[in-house]
Amino acid sequence: MIRSSKLITIVSSNQKKNSIDTSLVYPVTKLGQEYYVFTPSATGNSNCQHVFEQLLPVERWATHFFILPLEYQVLKDSVYVFASASTRVTGQFGEKSPFAIDLKAEGMEDFSNYALIVAKDIKKVQFDDKHPSFKWKPILRTEYSWTRFVYEKGRGHHTVKSPGAPIGVYSVGTVNKNSYGAPAACGRE
Repeated sequence: MIRSSKLITIVSSNQKKNSIDTSLVYPVTKLGQEYYVFTPSATGNSNCQHVFEQLLPVERWATHFFILPLEYQVLKDSVYVFASASTRVTGQFGEKSPFAIDLKAEGMEDFSNYALIVAKDIKKVQFDDKHPSFKWKPILRTEYSWTRFVYEKGRGHHTVKSPGAPIGVYSVGTVNKNSYGAPAACGRE
C-alpha cells in the first residue's frame, strides 16, 4: 500500500530480458466491484512478451472510444472489445482513429519515446509548457484530432496539458524487439 500526504498518481513498470511494460495504477478510491480479466497469448515464433494493464471496473465502462494507430506496429493493430451484456458495437475503420487537464508522459531508459495525443482544441495543447509544431490529423466525423509527438530518447518526465479543453495522452516507446505503452498519468481531474 502506498500512501501520501498530497495527491499523487502511480505508474508501474516491469522489465525483464526482452520484455517490458508499464501501467497506470488506479487508486483504491476508484476500485470497483466487477472486473473482466484479459490474457492475450503469443502467436507464431514470437519471443513472448508480457502485457500488464489494470482494466477499469465494469461500472466505469463507457460507450465511445478513439483508437490510435501504433505506427511502429507493421504486422497488425489489435483492438479487444469487452461487453458485460449483449450489445451492438460499430467501428470506423480506414483512416485509423483515436480518445478524452494536465497529463504526465514518462520516457523509458534507452527507448525511443513518444506521446499519442488526442485533443478537441489543438491550439491549447502544450508539451512541457511549449507549443511545438504538432502534426495534427483529424478524427473523421468528430470534433477531435490526434498527433504522434516524438520526444527525446531515454528516461524523463514530461507534462502535456490543454488548459480548459479535454485531451487524452498515451505514453509509448520502442527499442529493438521491445515496446511499452500506457495512458499518461493525469495530474488533476
